[in-house]
Amino acid sequence: TCPEHLDCHPITSNTLSITNTTDFVSFVDNKKPEIIINCEEYRNITEAEFWPQAAYDTNAIAIKNYFDSIKNNTAKFIQISTSMVFNGEKKEPYLDTDECKPNSVYGDSKHLAETFISNMYNNYLIIRIPPIYFTPHLLSGIHQCYIKNKKLHFLQNGIISPISMPSLTKMIWEAILQNVSAIMHVGPIDHCSIEEFIKYILENLYNDNMEEFTLKSYESDSIDSAHHAMMCNALALSNTVKSQLTWKNDLKEYISINRKNLYF
Repeated sequence: TCPEHLDCHPITSNTLSITNTTDFVSFVDNKKPEIIINCEEYRNITEAEFWPQAAYDTNAIAIKNYFDSIKNNTAKFIQISTSMVFNGEKKEPYLDTDECKPNSVYGDSKHLAETFISNMYNNYLIIRIPPIYFTPHLLSGIHQCYIKNKKLHFLQNGIISPISMPSLTKMIWEAILQNVSAIMHVGPIDHCSIEEFIKYILENLYNDNMEEFTLKSYESDSIDSAHHAMMCNALALSNTVKSQLTWKNDLKEYISINRKNLYF
């Protein structure tokens, strides 16, 4: 949701895509925005491994083509990036200064976009976001596993810094409105394992006997090689970014607000 004091013009990729350089540059020249927020991306991580060119074309090459084509535009360019620019091998949350070593096509394409932006433009803000959860998909899916067979298997028990979409949106807007050109990590100030995250969801959805529920990772030792938490540096970059969010408080409030919207 756009802040009320801003004149925002949301555009979907179906209407105007950054991959269409000519039309996109023409639109920017005509509207002369002060801020451009690029959320468009090729997001299917699995498919990107089989069709990498599609991921690189959308996530990186389109951005390079845009900066190659603009002349007098000085709008602040906001790039929504990802924690997947890191490979997950670090044993503690990633800092914005840590070297990027993506281990997927999706992550590499997003890192390449960051490189193009920082090398080709001065007025930018790259915002790396953590895993996002939203209703009804995640919570309803966990509920169905709980109701049907009291079992839930997941691929990796990695470390994450999860955040709800409403909280993430608020933090992104706080970040965008700051007069900084930097790489910013937004998200909660703490982190957890995927197992801890799912257990906390169940604890807040139900009050019955949790001991009957079986929670198992297919890769029980994957926690050692899947650390995708990031250290939020939004507060350090600007003292007007107020969000000091913990993942538990965020999740508890999110479930409380959205419980009635879950398709149980």
